[in-house]
Amino acid sequence: MRDTANRMATASDNRHRSRGEAVGALISASVLVAANLVTLYVLYLAVAISPDGSWDVRQSADNVQLLSAVSGVLAVAVAVLTAFILATRWLRSRWWLTGPVVMLLCSAVRWLFPS
Repeated sequence: MRDTANRMATASDNRHRSRGEAVGALISASVLVAANLVTLYVLYLAVAISPDGSWDVRQSADNVQLLSAVSGVLAVAVAVLTAFILATRWLRSRWWLTGPVVMLLCSAVRWLFPS
């Protein structure tokens, strides 16, 4: 009976955050959303680039590979930042890692197929 009471008390403690934890979660979420949006924008640029004509194919392929590499590096950096924030328990959902992982995979595919 005592064990059940301890588990219930722990569960209710986990649901209620202090004001500092709530502010930390809000700031962490804001930073991660901003970092994911910057990475997504660079990835969008890598996908949206197309050659202006037959003379521009090589240069646009080089630009696509460069932007894909930059977005891949940014995705890894955001994933590391997300893992740190999750490890400190400021945010609790592991779903925060989905965005950087998907963007990393898209960056790799775009880097492999630049044209």
